[in-house]
Amino acid sequence: MAPAGTGAAVAAVRKKKREEKMAADNAMVNEWFQKYDASKSGSFAREEMKKLLTAIKQKLTKDAQAAVTDKNLDRIMTKYANEAGEVPRAAALKAVQRYKALLEAEHEIRDLFARADKDHSGLLPPAQLKVFLEAIGRLKMSKNVSVTKEDVDFILEQCDVTQDG
Repeated sequence: MAPAGTGAAVAAVRKKKREEKMAADNAMVNEWFQKYDASKSGSFAREEMKKLLTAIKQKLTKDAQAAVTDKNLDRIMTKYANEAGEVPRAAALKAVQRYKALLEAEHEIRDLFARADKDHSGLLPPAQLKVFLEAIGRLKMSKNVSVTKEDVDFILEQCDVTQDG
């Protein structure tokens, strides 16, 4: 049996860690707003969000030329922007966390493609496409999906612009 008060001590430690994390997150969000909220509106307009996400991508990839893609910026703005088309302070941290997850997923998918592309042609014939799709199905963002020949045929039908399999 655990000594009396052990549960309370553990709860107090957890609470302190949560508070420290929240304070660090708030400090980071404050820094973003000082640097990227040019309008000082307390929300990120599209261009301000673009600059913030570009800076994050450059830091994560260690590539000074990297920039947020319009597709990913659209995803973030669609999910986190308010009716005025701006990301409010309350949603900024979640928006950045989501963007980082998108970057991680893109990196994983590129890596999986490279592993499936055995001949390094940049193309995936049906057998390699099946391996690639199965690997994507095993990613943590998926639910361990099985891939059938019909799935491969469907993808080829939709994506094979050269019509050569």
